[in-house]
Amino acid sequence: MKQSRWYLLASVLTLVLAVIAVGQVKKQDSPFEKYRQSSVNELEFRKAKFDVASVRLSIQPTPLPNGLGAPFIQGETAEGKLIIEVTVYSGDLPQTVDGRKDAMMEAVGVSRAAFGYAFTTPDMIKFFDKWTVIQFSDTEKFLKHKGKEPVDPYIGFYENGELVLR
Repeated sequence: MKQSRWYLLASVLTLVLAVIAVGQVKKQDSPFEKYRQSSVNELEFRKAKFDVASVRLSIQPTPLPNGLGAPFIQGETAEGKLIIEVTVYSGDLPQTVDGRKDAMMEAVGVSRAAFGYAFTTPDMIKFFDKWTVIQFSDTEKFLKHKGKEPVDPYIGFYENGELVLR
């Protein structure tokens, strides 16, 4: 009898210790839980995805031509189109008009691919052409400008499926 009480007491004590041990181990919340509860703006999230994808696509598998930076979303027009900015260093661009057009169209291709990654839509090319404007701004114009009058840095635009050089 004494032996069965001993087993009973040992079993109860083991159970109590197990309960205490489980109680001591707190369930750790995932560090990402705060992001799951976030009320982030979906459009801002997709703009950020575009920016990341355009940087990746600008450097791999072959980088954009010299003179062109990675496309990024600058803002929106009054009509709701996304404004995509491409920084240009005109001194490093090809010197012929056709060479510049080809280089700028490569940046349009990178923008289109990044847009497709961020905004997966059916008939993406038409959607891209309708709802984006790409501005090519030359930073060298700012650096060389010394006058007091404002300077227009834009050397080209891509809108509605058409590249226009200025």
